[in-house]
Amino acid sequence: MYQALAFDAALVESGFTLLGTSADRRETDDGAKDRKDKWDGISEVILGKKEWFDIWMEGEKKCELEQFSFPQAYLIYSCSCGGPIP
Repeated sequence: MYQALAFDAALVESGFTLLGTSADRRETDDGAKDRKDKWDGISEVILGKKEWFDIWMEGEKKCELEQFSFPQAYLIYSCSCGGPIP
């Protein structure tokens, strides 16, 4: 996701819009043409669907728990015996 957000930010900073692209004019439900000049970004494609967002969020939670919830992470070890200091 970081890379998708960085990509989106780089395009916005460079002044990218949808004007003049195939996404500039799209048909709405009533058949009318709807001008859209602001691009929502690739991150919106990935996270804009609730199902995909929920899967991504679960992955983030799992990664955080695995990375930072290591029960022995804060034990102080003695160099002489190699075990935790009581």
